[in-house]
Amino acid sequence: MKHLHIIIFTLLLWSCKQSSTLPKSNDHLVKIVLDTEEPLAETDTIFLAGNIPALGFWYPKGLAMKKRSETRWEQTFPVSDSSRHLEFKFTLGSFDREAISNKGKIPGNSILEVARDTEVYFVIEDFKNPMAPLMLSSGTADFRIFHPNNGLADRKITVWLPEGYRKDATTKYPVIYVHDGQNQFDSTKTFNHQEWKLDETIHSLSMQGKISTPIVVAIDNTSARTQEYGSVIKESPYADFIIKQVKPWVDSAYHTLSDRKHTATMGSSMGGLIALNLAWYHDDTFSGAACLSPAFKIDQFDILKEIKKYDGPKKNINLYVDDGTEGLEAKLRPGIDETVQYLKTKGYQINYQIAQGAEHNEAAWAKRIDKPLIQFFGK
Repeated sequence: MKHLHIIIFTLLLWSCKQSSTLPKSNDHLVKIVLDTEEPLAETDTIFLAGNIPALGFWYPKGLAMKKRSETRWEQTFPVSDSSRHLEFKFTLGSFDREAISNKGKIPGNSILEVARDTEVYFVIEDFKNPMAPLMLSSGTADFRIFHPNNGLADRKITVWLPEGYRKDATTKYPVIYVHDGQNQFDSTKTFNHQEWKLDETIHSLSMQGKISTPIVVAIDNTSARTQEYGSVIKESPYADFIIKQVKPWVDSAYHTLSDRKHTATMGSSMGGLIALNLAWYHDDTFSGAACLSPAFKIDQFDILKEIKKYDGPKKNINLYVDDGTEGLEAKLRPGIDETVQYLKTKGYQINYQIAQGAEHNEAAWAKRIDKPLIQFFGK
């Protein structure tokens, strides 16, 4: 598609006599009609993802739209009086392929206050393309779609290479494996217009001579993020995928220092949980883990319970842990504190930082990723 803009042309009252979803007596029917500027691929389907059950509670494949012509799509669904505040987005099946603006920006949610049967018309001029070039401040990036051989969903992996990498085939680099890979480098492609600024931070630290510059392997999450990142035991298909499939490919395709001493992992929230999992259970592969605002012990997740079962020799792992103080950060704090304190009683040296006033988002994590980078790769 040539242009990238979403336009709401008109909002009309509409009485619908037929619907693919049978409404209750107090429901209002919402009909969404949209045109794409150019035809989509034959294999593409447009989905509505939104804040009500009919739209999947923000599941990116919430409700499939019906194709009426090469460029016309429609769908009708009921909205109850109790959920008349409607918010939604359009996707091609994942938030990596959601509709975007003419400058590549992700628009805000479309919002309707539904008080009667309603019809809304949209024009969508493009969707995100996860394989489009990144807007980087430094270095270069390679992309690859991986097909896990253990049954996990396909996903994109981005390999960020430092300045000068391609000019010198003799220099070898340490590697950091980072989770939620789509949030690392380019805010125009993220769900909330925020990024970790890994390329900027690594370049700045390198120019100051503070670190040995690493290669970054950024692994995209999928709709199964909670299941993949939520493992608190060693038997993790996601960890298995990284160790047995991704890392061997990275070490064969790039100039890496492949030993455990020069291999670390980093993630936030649930990504912080899986980062600890990788370092704790696979310390023969990873020497360090940066766990930013980690979900160590909350709701159904409790990696501390599993760690307490370990009675072997002390593991040689380098741990960085932090947490903010606002919103979800405060809810995560008790589990983080308890895990950190237990590990310290067992003799583990942990760099535990509290970021006063920090919220649970990429912008907050971007402000403090210099700390684990210096800890793992400092000169």
